Amino acid sequence: MVGTILIVEDDITLRWLLGEHLHSLGYEVHAAANGREAVDRCRIRRYQLILMDLNMPVMNGYEATKSIRSFETANHFEPVPIFAMSSHPEPDRCLASGMTGFLQKPISRSELKLLLSENKNVFE
Repeated sequence: MVGTILIVEDDITLRWLLGEHLHSLGYEVHAAANGREAVDRCRIRRYQLILMDLNMPVMNGYEATKSIRSFETANHFEPVPIFAMSSHPEPDRCLASGMTGFLQKPISRSELKLLLSENKNVFE
């Protein structure tokens, strides 16, 4: 496996599809159905990259990112790259919450490959 990626997405079909794409590219994939699950997972395991949906039940992607960043700071961890996924991303709001960047849905396999290529240093 190349590295471990957390997919945070409430749509089970999209979560599965992204997971299949990433797994076929050699990545270990973990998933969370909402921001609260993502925060909990990040407290017990370090991921090399997170794909974060913005609009989810329980806790949205903005709140989850802020919570993950707060945990990283408190524990002196290097920040994991977090990329927002949304059909209508708000770049300024994404960056203000601590996200690294964003992908616009629907996300293609080629877009995922490009993102991973541009961030290959986090998997070394």
